[in-house]
Amino acid sequence: GLSVENLSRVIEMVQYSAVCLSREWVVCADCENERTWWDNMFTREFYGTADDGEGGTVTLIDRTTCMPAQGKEGMVNYGTMLLLIVCMGLFSWYLNKREVRFDEDNTTASDYSIVVRNPPEDAVDPDEWRDFFDTFADKGVTLVTVALDNEPLIQKLVARRRDIKLLLHKLPPKLTLDFDDEEGTEKIILDCMAKRIAADNSWFITKIFAGIKSFSISFLGYQDGYFQSEEKIWNRIKNTNDEIRELQQREYNAASVFVTFETEQGQRTALEAMNFSKAEVFLNNSNMRVDQSALFKGRVLPNAVRWTDLNYSRVTIIAAQLATMAITLGLCLLSALILFRSRLTLSTMAFSIILSTFNSIIPVLVRMMVNYEKHYNEGSRQASIYIKITVFRWVNTAVITRLITPFLATLGGRSKDLINTVNALMISELVVSPLLRYLDPFVILDRHYFAPRAKSDEELYFCFRGGWYNLSERFTDFTKVLLLCTFYSAFMPMIWWLGAAILFFQYWMDKFLLLRSWKKAPYQGPEVSKFSRVYFNTAAVCLGIISSGYAYAQSPYTNLCSCNADEPETEVCDGLTTQREFSDVLLLNNTVLSEVLAVDEASYFCNQDNVAFPPTPQNQSYSNQWMTDSQELLCRIYGITCIVLVCAYGFFILGGRLALFIKSLVRGVYNPSKVNQHKDFSDGIGSENFGYVPQLSDMFGFHFPLIISNIDEIDVDLMGWKDPNKHSQSDKHQNYDDHNLYFDVKHNDLHRERNMAPSEETDSSMKSKGSRPIFSVIKHYPPEWAKR
Repeated sequence: GLSVENLSRVIEMVQYSAVCLSREWVVCADCENERTWWDNMFTREFYGTADDGEGGTVTLIDRTTCMPAQGKEGMVNYGTMLLLIVCMGLFSWYLNKREVRFDEDNTTASDYSIVVRNPPEDAVDPDEWRDFFDTFADKGVTLVTVALDNEPLIQKLVARRRDIKLLLHKLPPKLTLDFDDEEGTEKIILDCMAKRIAADNSWFITKIFAGIKSFSISFLGYQDGYFQSEEKIWNRIKNTNDEIRELQQREYNAASVFVTFETEQGQRTALEAMNFSKAEVFLNNSNMRVDQSALFKGRVLPNAVRWTDLNYSRVTIIAAQLATMAITLGLCLLSALILFRSRLTLSTMAFSIILSTFNSIIPVLVRMMVNYEKHYNEGSRQASIYIKITVFRWVNTAVITRLITPFLATLGGRSKDLINTVNALMISELVVSPLLRYLDPFVILDRHYFAPRAKSDEELYFCFRGGWYNLSERFTDFTKVLLLCTFYSAFMPMIWWLGAAILFFQYWMDKFLLLRSWKKAPYQGPEVSKFSRVYFNTAAVCLGIISSGYAYAQSPYTNLCSCNADEPETEVCDGLTTQREFSDVLLLNNTVLSEVLAVDEASYFCNQDNVAFPPTPQNQSYSNQWMTDSQELLCRIYGITCIVLVCAYGFFILGGRLALFIKSLVRGVYNPSKVNQHKDFSDGIGSENFGYVPQLSDMFGFHFPLIISNIDEIDVDLMGWKDPNKHSQSDKHQNYDDHNLYFDVKHNDLHRERNMAPSEETDSSMKSKGSRPIFSVIKHYPPEWAKR
């Protein structure tokens, strides 16, 4: 049943796997009642019927003859798993120590800061917060940032900037426009549009191709405005201006407050004074004016804060995450159903194409869904992406492949059987995936198609911004390879070497792209790394042990037990024909074999796939015992280990968070995690310490973050980045004006003479109805020695 081509393809790997190439025909006593096990495209050629010479019909099965799993091979895999657990535990311990040491050697603003998540709505004055927290500080408060719930206003300002960039793309290069002068700007735009239309003598077919190009590149994140006239874009900008002026009249409440102390001790003193249990907070046993549940240690990097999401409650955030997780699980189910049908009815090539398509499309859909979630910081967002993509790729690549492969095609040597399918997946991860990352089509289009057609320096720079990457997806690829290795190690021990080679090539390819090609990723904390290490890496090992236990318990994957005259429970074999030479054997694939010679010993059907948890010998009924003594001992060891690991994972990994929550109900849980370095915050400004400055980082289409606050009252070294194209030395704050949404549409908070807002007499509509600011407020209180 194995062609010469297939034999040459697998002959080199046979000795390193459980692939069985030796087969023999046997007479089966009652397999005609279990025909569905063989009635699929994988195993139809292994089931046949023939005349028994007495006017009846006999069922013949072509089974593998390899020995079931033995203790020696199984214990080698068991020892490998234990070694992996020990090494991962030591590596995790080492990383934790290195993280603490690195954290102690490098102080950041998070070491000096606390966050108030639900402050009083009208507490928008940073001076009040400074006065309040000064009582805890030995050297005072250095920086206060009050974030407002002005997300609608910020979204409109960003939309206005995007439309202006789109409009400038359609207008002649180096055209200067004053968008505050709407009447004059509209005249220039309409004149330019009229000249463009008059000069447009391109053929109709050219316009069609231009439209197709515009529609195609929109999926890449580009817009050239081909389907939108200059007038339409300008009218949208004017409407947005009116909406912004209306939003400027609203009162915005305080969403969160970031307080940065001059010393680490100030932060610790404040948190220790507010270290109350949830029960005490609920009973309101504190005399402080700030809700204690709103305070926590600020371990978020300043540039990782998602400022427009701070006004959402935790209930809203969790509900959105649960909704997107439910959709992701639904996509997993849909993928499983489609892959199941394609695996049984289509060719291996078609199945591989469908599998690759799902692996490419679903992560994109996941990232789109996560855009609708709200997160307080970028690390939390990346963790959400990581969880969803990891769950899908685990299920889609490792679990579904095994579940939908027919049980009797597990140990076959053909390319479509399970072990060779897994081997093909590993080879793809080794060769194809790194090459696809290196040959990034989006980067090639940017540099070789869009760059020569750029109309401005800004567009040209944007084409060379570098390739995009997502840290959560890089961790996903690692955990996927780890799961594949542990999940299929019992079938193919060589998979450990393939996994090591994959991770080696992934490391060096990612390092090269990170240093030479990829653009700078958004700031984020260690959430993804810790989450992957604590939850998913350990889960991969647990699933690998469980998978190996079932792999050995279900061996030899024939669903046949030998007829034994000494056991009365096998009476199903009574009266079976003794004939062993058969002619004209009809297979389920409608092929007819002219002659088949069966072995002397007959068999009967016994369901080896019916193994419950844990995978132990007790799953066999008395008359359906297929395990050898060595195999039974091996399964007992794996079964006990599975129970121990599942209980340990539930108690130590999942139960740790639950225990911390229960503890927080009755007592405070704050505990400093590092040694006080006794450094002043102001000593490291501009080098290692930066401020919590409200800004939108990693905005597509913009080279630098978009600032959403007035920064004139802070040291610009608190920003954390600089625009190298700006060189003003008289007032360094002006170097950031082009990136500050604060100056986009005039309002009453403006105070510079060159950006002065209209007075009340000239335009009363520009004056806010309330006395609160409409942008987040940041104020710097440098110590006296720093002012000199």
